[in-house]
Amino acid sequence: MSVSTYWDVKYVFKKSDPELVRKGFEVANLKPGELVVELGCGDAQNLIIAAKEFGARGIGIEINPQRVAEALSNIHEAGVEDKVEIIHGNFMDAEDLIAKADLVYCYLTPQVNELVKPMLEKYPLRVLSLTFSFSGWTPTAIIDGRMYYYDRRRKETKTETKTKTKIVREKNLIEKILESL
Repeated sequence: MSVSTYWDVKYVFKKSDPELVRKGFEVANLKPGELVVELGCGDAQNLIIAAKEFGARGIGIEINPQRVAEALSNIHEAGVEDKVEIIHGNFMDAEDLIAKADLVYCYLTPQVNELVKPMLEKYPLRVLSLTFSFSGWTPTAIIDGRMYYYDRRRKETKTETKTKTKIVREKNLIEKILESL
């Protein structure tokens, strides 16, 4: 683990357990072609797993220039340059990428989770968070007691389901009436 400061942000890098990352991607049902955005991607190993083993695309945002160089080297070595991209920058400025994500992966502190939470709440996506949960959110699954999976895609309310059912019934009734004419 290393601790540094970049752009007035305290930065801590600790690698994710690759087996746990795989389990998380499996639970999240990551599919080929989906976009994984990793906030603070470090050495890009999680995005490489997503690309090589799940066929997903990945974008990592990393603030530390040394980690960016390491990530780019790992991506090249893994042969996934066509599927994984690294952006040197602050993920707090990456809402446009979060908006396009199918899945956001993060291994952040509880305080930083709270900072990114308002951005994540704006979009219908899935979130995997290693070690720290998001306060106020109920996990869809907890993986090995250390990873929190949230499926934040919009689900229909009971009222919307009833309304759709009523519309279908009315449509069927109208069709029957028209057929009888």
